Amino acid sequence: MKKINSIGFGPRIVKWGLVFSILIPLLLCLAMLFFSETASFRLLIWGSFGVGFLIFLALSVILAIELHQDKRLGRYYSKRRNMKLPIGQSFYECQSCGNRLVKAEDSYCKVCNVRFLKDHS
Repeated sequence: MKKINSIGFGPRIVKWGLVFSILIPLLLCLAMLFFSETASFRLLIWGSFGVGFLIFLALSVILAIELHQDKRLGRYYSKRRNMKLPIGQSFYECQSCGNRLVKAEDSYCKVCNVRFLKDHS
């Protein structure tokens, strides 16, 4: 499962959603005042609203997926918090604080004093 990170593209999606749902219809309404009111202007206004709504709907779906992934990853790491994870060269990493100088024979972390539940050898 690839992690979605909407922080990078979220503001761009909101910007384009605002452009299509507010700015373009507003400009088309102003154009209708200067030109004769035609059905094509109304169609363009509603079409722009529709595109803006779809952009906001897509953003909502992406954010909902990301929230689900964050909860899932949070549960995964909370279950493995008091363990040491092998990282190679006979060193382990404390999953509680991130100390990477834990040795195989250590029963607790010397940085955060967490007792390890299981030995991940």
